Amino acid sequence: MTRSLKIRAYAKLNLGLVVEGKRANGYHDLDMVMQSVSLYDTITIARLEEPGIRFSCDAPGIPGSDNLCVRAVNALARWVGAPLPVAMTLEKRIPAQAGMAGGSADGAAVLAGLNQLFALGLSEEELLPLAAGLGADMPFCLTGGTKRVRGFGERLLELPPLPDCVILVAKPGEGVPTAESFARYDALGEKPRLSVEPLVRALLERDLRRAAGALCNGLECCAGLDAIPRLVGKMEEMGALGSRMTGSGSAVFGIFEGEREALACREALGKEAAFTALCRPVAAGWEIEGRL
Repeated sequence: MTRSLKIRAYAKLNLGLVVEGKRANGYHDLDMVMQSVSLYDTITIARLEEPGIRFSCDAPGIPGSDNLCVRAVNALARWVGAPLPVAMTLEKRIPAQAGMAGGSADGAAVLAGLNQLFALGLSEEELLPLAAGLGADMPFCLTGGTKRVRGFGERLLELPPLPDCVILVAKPGEGVPTAESFARYDALGEKPRLSVEPLVRALLERDLRRAAGALCNGLECCAGLDAIPRLVGKMEEMGALGSRMTGSGSAVFGIFEGEREALACREALGKEAAFTALCRPVAAGWEIEGRL
């Protein structure tokens, strides 16, 4: 019997993000194109003989009892009507407050991992409502790849994969709290007029250059950080086919055809970015790295 799993939880990027409106409950309807990328956190989940949930993380500032990994365990235990005693160790690489769904990726990987570790036999369709109840990015992170995501993140449409490329991610030292970004968007007198349709068409036609040229993010103007337009401009100046902020920020990404150009841009960013990483598109939201 498998006693533990080591899982990669892949980050996501928003190739496109359009705010379509605001619901009565305060949440926003979105039209997005999301892409999983090879930057990942590692989660080790081990079965326990005794009851309880143990959680540890190598990054400061992550609560030990109220985080999406622990919430995922509790939600799945309620769903199956049985305790799921586990010890979880999280190694963080995805930066926080970056718009890359690091916490959601971790929680989704825990749901998928528990399903295998305890041989629960749940299908992806059965896990998706649980994921949606835990967070807007969780359904995408559970499935991953390249998708058009609408509503509050619960409506997923499979798209052809982003053609192979090198993606440079750069995050300023300061993050952007999601609630603040949306509040600034709501206060705008004239909202950005954007659409993901050109991006979707480019992906359907497997055209990397057109897809990179159609990147869009309606929240980019609301991030409130001067470093973000500077990073976007520098990436485009250094040869990126396209560059945009992801999610509500503050990470910016640029799409490059080759690694040499991406590395040169990474070097040129200097102190403008507190975090940088090179990654590529991947076809899944999570992946099992090892079993014991």
